[in-house]
Amino acid sequence: MILTNNDVLEEVIHEIMDDMFFLFPELDEEGLPMQYKELNPPYLDAGIHFNTEDLLRIRIDYGLLTEMASNFTGLPPESIEQEHLESTAAETANIIGGNFLVKIDPEQNYKLSIPELLEANQALAVADRPWQLSFISENGGLLCWPEPLKKS
Repeated sequence: MILTNNDVLEEVIHEIMDDMFFLFPELDEEGLPMQYKELNPPYLDAGIHFNTEDLLRIRIDYGLLTEMASNFTGLPPESIEQEHLESTAAETANIIGGNFLVKIDPEQNYKLSIPELLEANQALAVADRPWQLSFISENGGLLCWPEPLKKS
């Protein structure tokens, strides 16, 4: 299973949010990044896999996704439309997946799939997720976790 190195994935998520979207995590009283179990809707789910039986699902709520799309496109938040949110969610999955793969697979044994938007109602329940990472900022949050790849 490729999706077992949580520390590398968490590092990648924080690098991407900082470098690509200019966003920083909210910190708790101890100065550590905040962690959430679930986000409040509305949100979008995107996924990517690595020619394995596992999918990396990324869920981003609209507050954070709007801020990400605005920072990425240079458009003011009030000009961000659904199309921008969807493409930002898919591209975020692609960027996180690609950067993760470069760090954990220097031999290039795995291949990155095309990112796709996923139905949120088909996600694993919180209790069934083997692990979960979160990135929480002032305007919302991002969660990611592995789940079995559903064959179509």
